[in-house]
Amino acid sequence: MLLSKNEGQNRNLMNLGDTITAIATPLGVGGVGVIRVSGPDARAMASRFLSPSTRFKPNTIRHVRLSSPFSGEPLDDGCVAFFKAPRSYTGEDVIEFHLHGSVHILKRVTQELVRLGCRMAAPGEFTRRAFVNGKLDLTKAESVIDMIHTSSDRGHAVALNHLNGGLYRRMAGIRTQLMEILEHVEGSLDFPDEIEPINRDDTMRRLSEIDRMLEHTQNQKDFGKWITSGIKCVIVGRPNAGKSSLMNRLAGEDRAIVSSIPGTTRDFITVHTELGGVRFEFIDTAGIRETDDPVELLGVKRVRSLIRQADLVVWVVDHSTAVRSEDTDILKLLRLRNGVICLNKSDKKQRCDITAINPHDRWPVCRISCRSGDGIDAFKAFLHDRFIRQLDAVDLDLMCNIRQQSCVGIVRDHLQSICRDMRVAPNDDCFAFDLRQAILHLGEITGDTFNEAVLDGIFSRFCVGK
Repeated sequence: MLLSKNEGQNRNLMNLGDTITAIATPLGVGGVGVIRVSGPDARAMASRFLSPSTRFKPNTIRHVRLSSPFSGEPLDDGCVAFFKAPRSYTGEDVIEFHLHGSVHILKRVTQELVRLGCRMAAPGEFTRRAFVNGKLDLTKAESVIDMIHTSSDRGHAVALNHLNGGLYRRMAGIRTQLMEILEHVEGSLDFPDEIEPINRDDTMRRLSEIDRMLEHTQNQKDFGKWITSGIKCVIVGRPNAGKSSLMNRLAGEDRAIVSSIPGTTRDFITVHTELGGVRFEFIDTAGIRETDDPVELLGVKRVRSLIRQADLVVWVVDHSTAVRSEDTDILKLLRLRNGVICLNKSDKKQRCDITAINPHDRWPVCRISCRSGDGIDAFKAFLHDRFIRQLDAVDLDLMCNIRQQSCVGIVRDHLQSICRDMRVAPNDDCFAFDLRQAILHLGEITGDTFNEAVLDGIFSRFCVGK
């Protein structure tokens, strides 16, 4: 069931009465560890660890000594920060203890907070409270988890853009336009003597413009996957073609074992690297050939699955040997996959008839030598032109995750239904339902309307303490 923001706030009041706590930094030995406390009793509970003379000044941090509120035993020498509601991350009173990064200290203080009446926070509960209390819209809340998990400059740029409200402004603007149309339609139905019926031609033009923009958003689906998850490049070829050598060159280190013995790589090896601010995932696979070795055969079978998932297939071909049956078998396996041929060992005499495995120049060809490094920079330039140049023109405001893309698709279905009805339906109330549904699902993107189950799914992706 979809709820308005106010209905959702009322429904969550019983949870908002709790004071919650969690360790906000990864567990492990470190210089600093942070414990976060949020809720109506945060300040009172924190004061139990400090001397009676300690005073909390809002939005400041001060040096303190912590002692057990139960035994009086000294616990740590650190700092405490106080953020007074509503000027805090969650919109509630928030206390942060900045302590030495000892697992023992952090767990001890957390356990004693729980004894005082704190509840351990669920994953993402601090950010969920920020959303419910109006500190973040839903697009910003979702961008928090993207900021935490981003592994590239482009991913950081998208998450930061959403955190600054780029996606919210675009979707909220569309929602406002549809609400204006709905208000006119309902006004003309309720007060026909005072408000003229909506101009259908003008309205269809407005809806078509909105639909084109949402279509553009849907068309950026692959770009969003590339930016957030990286571009998956699967390296294939027959044994000893130089697959592992190419991956080592791209990784800048010896990650895969290189040997003159065919079949050295039996499983796949993955390396992540960044080119032009975009994360690339290169997967070195077992050489594709007929074999009786059950382990090697299993590796070859896995290659087929990886090829289906790849954004780009990098086919490494030995420039110095004649085309073999394994090469033609690979050609049949790859069919029309998006790929590139890397002619390796280009520093040796050419014996490979490239036309036999690349009929009609279906795939681009890069000549490389993994031994000398010749052509590697040209291959990276190819990757830049194929992927990164496309991303340079991407509208960061319109980059959507899978959930948001689903909502956009539903909104488009309702807009197209409205336009069909406007052409043939005699009464305006025939398309009012679709207008309301489009508005509701746009609200699911921004958080103006939401489904409790959807919220549970979103915030369950967060770590405890965020």
